[in-house]
Parts: sequence; C-alpha cells; structure tokens
Amino acid sequence: MLAELLRRNFEVVALVRRDVELKSFQTLVGDLEGVASLARPISECDHIVHCASPRSDRRESVVIDDVLGTGRLLDLWQHGNFVYMSSSSVYGIPRHAPLVESEPFDALTWYDFGKVANEVQLRLTPKNGNRRAAISLRPALVYGSGERSYDRQWLPYVYQQCLGGQSFVFESDQSLDSFGCSFIGEEDLGRAVADSLSISESGAYHVASGFATWRELVQVMNKYAGSRAGFVVRSGAQPRPGECRLPQSRTFLDTTAFTSQTGFTPKDSLDELVRRFVERARGAAGTEPAVDTSVPAERRAAVLT
Repeated sequence: MLAELLRRNFEVVALVRRDVELKSFQTLVGDLEGVASLARPISECDHIVHCASPRSDRRESVVIDDVLGTGRLLDLWQHGNFVYMSSSSVYGIPRHAPLVESEPFDALTWYDFGKVANEVQLRLTPKNGNRRAAISLRPALVYGSGERSYDRQWLPYVYQQCLGGQSFVFESDQSLDSFGCSFIGEEDLGRAVADSLSISESGAYHVASGFATWRELVQVMNKYAGSRAGFVVRSGAQPRPGECRLPQSRTFLDTTAFTSQTGFTPKDSLDELVRRFVERARGAAGTEPAVDTSVPAERRAAVLT
C-alpha cells in the first residue's frame, strides 16, 4: 500500500507503533490513544488512510483502541478523503450471494463490532471545511505473502493442512462446488486504497481481486506445495482425525460500486497469489517492486497502521 502511494507520487506520512526505519517515508511514532500529540503533521495531510487496529476480540480493547482511538483520529481530519479499512466480516455468516454494500450488519465478534462502530463514526462525522469523502473499504479475504501473511489469514492454514495430508470436509457436493470467499491480493489492495483517494461519493465499498471456492484454493495450493490434500463429503461436515474444515459458507462480494467510482481493474490472480505465498513460505528470495521516490510535496497522505 505504501509503495503504491509512492508510485503515484504521494508523500507518505506513516504512523507506526514503534520506531522503525521506512525508506522514502516520513514516520511518526505513536498510536491512536496518543494521536492528539501528533495533531499538526496529521491534520496537515491531504488525505488520511486508517488501517490501525489491535485486531482484538476483547471488549475493552475494541472500545478503547478502535472506537475511542478512531474518534480522536477523526477529530484531526481536515482535508481530502478519509479512507477507513473495514472488513467484509461485518456481515457475519452470509445467507446469500452476491453481497452488496447495503446488506445489513450481523457482527458476530467484538472485532466485527469495532468495525461496525468505526464505520458509523465515520459516516456521522460532519463534512465541513476541506473534508471530502468518507470511505469505508470492505476488502475481501486478503491473500498475501508479505510479513503479515501469517497474521490471521487463511493461506497459512490451508498450506499447513495441505502439507499435513489432511482432507477438507464439506457437508454436501453442492457445498464443495460453491463454498468459498472473495479474495484480494496485497498489491491489488494497495491499488484499491490509492484509487479510493479520488472517490467523491462517501460510503462503503467492496474491493476484491476475484472469487475462489475453497476447492479451487486447495487445488491450487496442492499444485504449488506439491501436496495431495483431498476432500470428504459428509452430512454435518464434522472433521474426524486426518480431516479439517473451512468455513461452510459462500462470501461473494459485489464490487460494482467501487469499480464504477474508480475504474479499478484487479490484477492479482489466485494462481499467482498462492505461488508467491508458497515461495515465501519455503524461504525463496523475492524482489521488491521499483518505487518512484520523486515526490511533489503538495500531495501528502497520512497512513495509520
């Protein structure tokens, strides 16, 4: 995401929790609890991208870090778009497909409640002065191969189960053929965030690279991992020894609204995303994309991670 903003000639101001050196970025060390002490550099930015979250299911953490922290950050929003990274998990267990942004919330965990609360906070924030659009992005399941790829994502789980020779259990042949989830690659997500800075209409937007059934995901993982994980169909889909279970649901996101606003065209394919993940998991050396660091000072975005 940060590299994509640089490629588009933004000057990036990154709020980080610990003092780290990020080449080509201006860094501010802090968190949402103390963000008021960084009021000047944040409020001077032309846009704000809010990705910060403890990713907690504890009520206290969600209230203090997510809800109150986001409120403090919204107070500093003075210019341009405010882009909040929400989640498609706000819908709970999908009952039908495809899902559109007007679908009712059905939060199941405190993490999801935090996302819902943050979206409401953003929607209710007055658009005065130079504030423009308030954007809540609801990304699909992230399939990544970067440093955070093992942070509560599905690819590591599927990879380990495939290597272990497990069988994936489903409740019916129809479930095997249809259950799965929309996904988005890290690079597509970065492009989507950058594109969202040009949106003029406030609201929630789905972003995805595509859709894959769990069956397709396992088959592609077998291809690159050299594994031979199989499938079992059994009523109730309760796993036995040597078996495992993926979510018995179909989360298919309609991305029409975001595409119509931005012209976004996904580039990350399931095949390529799984290949990259397996290579990194095996310790294969990767290469970073070239970054244009010639940054005009008048384009500045604050990114909070």
